Amino acid sequence: MTTSRWILCAAMVAALLVVRPAGAQPQTIPSEIVQSQQTLTAAQRNVVRAKVDADLHRLQTGDPTDIAEARKSLIEGFRQPGASRIFLLDYSARISGNLGPVLAADRPLPVRLNAMIVASHLVDAGVIEHIRTGLTDPSPAVRYWAAKAATKAAGQLGDGLHARLLEILRPAVNKAQGDHVAGQLLLAVIALSPPEAIDLAINALNERITARAADIRLSPAPDRAAMRALFPRIIFQLDSLPDATPRGFIRITYRHLVLSARLADPGATRDEQITGVLRQDNIEMVRYADRALREMLKAVEADMQAVPGPIDELATAGKWADIRALRLPAWKQYLSKPPFNFTDAELAVAGRDQ
Repeated sequence: MTTSRWILCAAMVAALLVVRPAGAQPQTIPSEIVQSQQTLTAAQRNVVRAKVDADLHRLQTGDPTDIAEARKSLIEGFRQPGASRIFLLDYSARISGNLGPVLAADRPLPVRLNAMIVASHLVDAGVIEHIRTGLTDPSPAVRYWAAKAATKAAGQLGDGLHARLLEILRPAVNKAQGDHVAGQLLLAVIALSPPEAIDLAINALNERITARAADIRLSPAPDRAAMRALFPRIIFQLDSLPDATPRGFIRITYRHLVLSARLADPGATRDEQITGVLRQDNIEMVRYADRALREMLKAVEADMQAVPGPIDELATAGKWADIRALRLPAWKQYLSKPPFNFTDAELAVAGRDQ
């Protein structure tokens, strides 16, 4: 089973194991605690502690129904109507402070996976260490949810903690990952505020081209999603970013365009032929990359008169021979001239290049 299929199967299993036995009722926390606008009293914290501890105990029993019910109960604690920030931080911290052993490598995969799903809802700084643990888990399903937790943490935690998150994400992003994990990691990095997060994302997207060229079964869909998230961030900060940053985005966009055009072409060599959803994903990457190149060139005030004609109509008409024989060489020629001056080596894609 491929990494992508395993992740989907694991997520489906986690979602399916939520049928509550007849008569069983989840523990609840009184609304006066949930909606409290003042620091919780010792007695109120004891109520929170009792509920969290009971759920964490059930999460570790090994029984599939217990595991699913415990996960659902813990997550529902974050979704109670009128929950105050004071309560959410206290509730989250109680979970964070006791979740570490549940994520330990010696725990069964269903326990680790569901614990990581719970971690993706935490709103306190304690989630950072759980993300670190999850990203090194041998299971891609756990790593995927750790990456989702990092994406959410980027929005929940203050910018002051983003540097710590970036430090944790960097080694994971630089490792070879399956489509779903790689895509979620890229989204997490792009959500971080430090400027170096943009460079890390660009470098990772550049490495993904090499990975996709080596294994054409990898989908460009996660890369396209990441590029769509990265593009507005670069545009928004363009005046404060070095010229190398938009230049780097232009380079990876062109290279993804070349590779996806090659793979989408029905006339590709036998070892590069793909079909179905994977081919459609590559067609969509061709369309997006061509548009993104134009938009970024406009943003950096490049000469738009010499830009090659749009690819979209040719792709719709299935004229892949024209795209590869005319449009891609025209793009390469344009980008090889000032002000970009890309070399052949910078623009090359492994395999039968344009």
